[in-house]
Amino acid sequence: MNTNALPYALGAILLGAVGIWFHDFAMQWQPVPEGLPFRTAFAIVTGLLLILGGGETLSGKFARAGAILLAAIYGLWVVFLHVPIIVSKPGDLGAWNGAAGPAGSAAATNTVNATVWAAPRAGRLTAGRSARARQARARSRPCPAAPVRARLAVVAAC
Repeated sequence: MNTNALPYALGAILLGAVGIWFHDFAMQWQPVPEGLPFRTAFAIVTGLLLILGGGETLSGKFARAGAILLAAIYGLWVVFLHVPIIVSKPGDLGAWNGAAGPAGSAAATNTVNATVWAAPRAGRLTAGRSARARQARARSRPCPAAPVRARLAVVAAC
């Protein structure tokens, strides 16, 4: 389980559960027009995708895919739901504020994605370098002082 992403993933899961429970969107974050065909079905599918992305983000194996899914969802919210409102009312602070939440979530998802992707790779990279460094240090050290009876064997090994 990716405990670093726990609050973020739980937020996505709970937002998805609210959407499914109420068969509607969170109005501030998702200003979906009332007249949209299949609006209720779209709200449920969006909720399921949020739950799926949050669950995958918590998993070890699919954490990167979950972070990418959540980044895509939040980014699409900003582009398709908030940008038209901002363009129509550029002086309205509420329009900009509504876009700030999902945009911040998309940025947070990219951060989670980067940490999920980089953590295993960083361990592999530093492990190999440190092993080579230890070997190089061992070769450059002078031979340790050996007992008299084994001195010839130690000198031969160095």
